[in-house]
Amino acid sequence: MPVQVSVIVPSTKFDKLVPTEEFNTRISDEQKWFNEQFGGSTTIKEVGSYNLDGKVITEPGVLVESSMTVKEYKENKAKLEAHFRNRRSAWKQDSILVKVEGQSFIVPKKSYIGDDKKQGNHIIVT
Repeated sequence: MPVQVSVIVPSTKFDKLVPTEEFNTRISDEQKWFNEQFGGSTTIKEVGSYNLDGKVITEPGVLVESSMTVKEYKENKAKLEAHFRNRRSAWKQDSILVKVEGQSFIVPKKSYIGDDKKQGNHIIVT
C-alpha cells in the first residue's frame, strides 16, 4: 500500500494575502518537488479559515499530495521534514499543516490543543 503525504500551500505571507502570481508559483514549485521526488502529485483547491479578534478570516489554500511506497517514505522521511521546514520559512508561516496517512502534523511543533500527542519534533493532532 502506498503512503500518502500532503501539505497545505498557503495563500498568505504572515497574515497578508500574496499576489496570485506568487501563490501560483508556490503551488507549481510544490507540485514539481513532489513530482521529481516521488513521481507525481495531486492538487486540491480548498478554503481555510481561522478566528482573529472575534472575526472569521477565510483564505484560499491548496493541498498538494503525493504517494510513495513505505520503503520510499522511510528512506525520505528526513528529506520530507527538511523540505516542509524550509517551505514554512520560505512561505513566512507561523506553522504549516502536513498530513501523513491521515495523521496531521504541525510543523514546527506547537501545542495548540491541550491533549495533543507529541511525537518527536511534531505534534499529532487527533
